[in-house]
Amino acid sequence: MDLKKGEKIRLLVESVNSQGDGVARLGKERFVFFVPGALPGEEVEGDIKILKKHYGVVKLTNIFTSSPYRTTPSCPWYNACGGCSLQHADYSMQLEIKRRIVSDALMKSVGIESLHKVLECIPSPQKWCYRNKASFPVKKSRKNLNIGFYMKGSHRIVPISSCNIVTRDLDGLYKLLLKNISFLGIDGYDEKRGTGDLRHIVLRQTTRGDKAVILVLRCFGRRNEKKLKEFILSLSRILGEKVSFHVNLNPHRGNRIFGEKTITIAGKDSLEEVICKEVVSFGPTSFFQVNREIAELLFREVKDLLEAEGAEQVTELYCGVGAITVTYARSVKSATVVESWPESVRFLRKNIEVNKMSNVHVLEGEVENFPGNILFGENKVVILDPPRSGCSRSVLEGINRGRPKAVIYVSCNPATLARDIATLVDGGYELAFVKPFDMFPMTAHVESLALLTRKDT
Repeated sequence: MDLKKGEKIRLLVESVNSQGDGVARLGKERFVFFVPGALPGEEVEGDIKILKKHYGVVKLTNIFTSSPYRTTPSCPWYNACGGCSLQHADYSMQLEIKRRIVSDALMKSVGIESLHKVLECIPSPQKWCYRNKASFPVKKSRKNLNIGFYMKGSHRIVPISSCNIVTRDLDGLYKLLLKNISFLGIDGYDEKRGTGDLRHIVLRQTTRGDKAVILVLRCFGRRNEKKLKEFILSLSRILGEKVSFHVNLNPHRGNRIFGEKTITIAGKDSLEEVICKEVVSFGPTSFFQVNREIAELLFREVKDLLEAEGAEQVTELYCGVGAITVTYARSVKSATVVESWPESVRFLRKNIEVNKMSNVHVLEGEVENFPGNILFGENKVVILDPPRSGCSRSVLEGINRGRPKAVIYVSCNPATLARDIATLVDGGYELAFVKPFDMFPMTAHVESLALLTRKDT
């Protein structure tokens, strides 16, 4: 195959990858090209922008055969922002793409026999205005603060003035902050030099009406504390007591949004949500699912699976503030739950106490630091809800040694889910099913729920 960068090429798109890019294969070698913005079944033309040994990237310039599922994106920043990479597909196609993303990941790690175990993707009750949390990176520019979202595959910020997938209230709050942020007189962050103060603006909301504004700063002290507090308090008087303001201190270089220390400047130090009829409190930097409605469907399914497995003793790892915990704890004899983020642990204990769940035992620290005989056993059911990086090898090996009768795995990353399922299958577990949930409409991200049962020999 003799191709060059910059050359125009015609391709037939076969599928979509986990980034939302169309995938086409060319020639006898089946050389892979990724085509952002293309859909399965489309014959397209584009310019080769990247050409590596094993793959290429094509910029879409023409569609000869358009998919019947193609739609016109409603967002004016769609072609630049790296967020909603599936807005060009109608919703039924988005659900099928996400099921296929999960299937492809499992086939690579577990094998072709796993394909029939991937169920249909559960649709989100809300397709737009569903996100109850949004993080807007901030950078220094020559004249103004640069605020928006990252361009796909880069750390260049696309300035935006509105977002269609955050709740209407958060969108309004974002617009108000944009209009007033220049009065703060603070520098945006320069990640190359590690200078400047304002790194992120994070907005959160609950269905109970609580809202939070978190300003993530590189440093917070004498130089900027007074004007920051004056700015926050002036906005707080406009917005009222339902909106709290916080400063999170993150002096570290790197991509992590939050640092360890958070200071509440105005309003409450927590937010409250109701999930499966249970009240859950969480802090400004605590993890909580961004789509409450689909999260509730997923959590109910976890509870139903525990009941179907006859679970009496449960170990839940990476439990956060206990959003899943409180939905099932009343239906089991005992639960041991593990969490490491200090703010989340504080609210986890509070949620267990407020909901009067005396059968829940909290372990604070990294999951890997606790011996397997405390976490796992043949009479237990294990719930996993790890970060995108998945479970560590030592945790999976601990499960395989401890032989709990079932593992319920909640994942936001099909690749690490498939990798971890393969390890558990090798250790003597059988994959019952994987059910995708559309936690993130319009994006290529997908949440999944997997059930694995122990093979008794």
